[in-house]
Amino acid sequence: MSRIEKLRKNKNVSVVHERTREDKEPRKLKKFFPILIFILVTILSYLLFISSAFKISNVEIMGYGNTSLIENMVKNQSQERFYSDNIFLFDSTRLEEIINEDSRIKSVSVVKKLPQTIKVEIVEAEGKLIWNTRGENYLVDGRGYVIANIDKLNYPVIYDSLNIKVSLGERVASPTFIKFILDVSANFESITGAKIDKIIVYDIFNDVRVKSVDSWTVYLDASREPIPQLENLLRVIAEAESSGQRDLEYIDLRLPDRIFYK
Repeated sequence: MSRIEKLRKNKNVSVVHERTREDKEPRKLKKFFPILIFILVTILSYLLFISSAFKISNVEIMGYGNTSLIENMVKNQSQERFYSDNIFLFDSTRLEEIINEDSRIKSVSVVKKLPQTIKVEIVEAEGKLIWNTRGENYLVDGRGYVIANIDKLNYPVIYDSLNIKVSLGERVASPTFIKFILDVSANFESITGAKIDKIIVYDIFNDVRVKSVDSWTVYLDASREPIPQLENLLRVIAEAESSGQRDLEYIDLRLPDRIFYK
């Protein structure tokens, strides 16, 4: 008698029946598994993109006084296309680009905070000096960008000898040049003992002229460090005074190895 026949005669063993039942259960699960997945995806999609659970309803603004302006930008951005008011679909990069178009903004960061908040952090540009051209005064930041028209002259003033027309958002000089002017303005009197009457730009690369209240003018090279040039200026002034030449007209410090004065 074979092993299978013996198992069949044994009433306590129901091999065929048990295996058939075990086979049917996984098949039922496999049949309904795609339906379950579909239902779960549908529910999740509804919660994430269709329901109001993740609809933008709050805007946090840091570092900028005109909050209503930024709020309107977020509102307009969220209405640009279908479901763009959903926090997952909101284009934060585009909002940063729009805000950065304002020359008064130095940097901006837009962060999505679940479930319904857009956080906007702004660093405003800080005025460093005034650029005077064509009789108009423009406030310029450390990057060299024009950030505002201004009347109050409580900043160092640079006079553009070429009277080139400028506008808001335009870069008039490099950060290196702006730093050069600020260093000259901050250290001129303490090093030379003379006071500045006017700073005139002839060339933003290498020709800056500072007229003193004593009427003489010094020619500086904006491509070189300002402090050593001011120290050389002090030596020229002392030399001129010791030789009895008190009425200086100009001192030219633009050449690295020679100094001319009259």
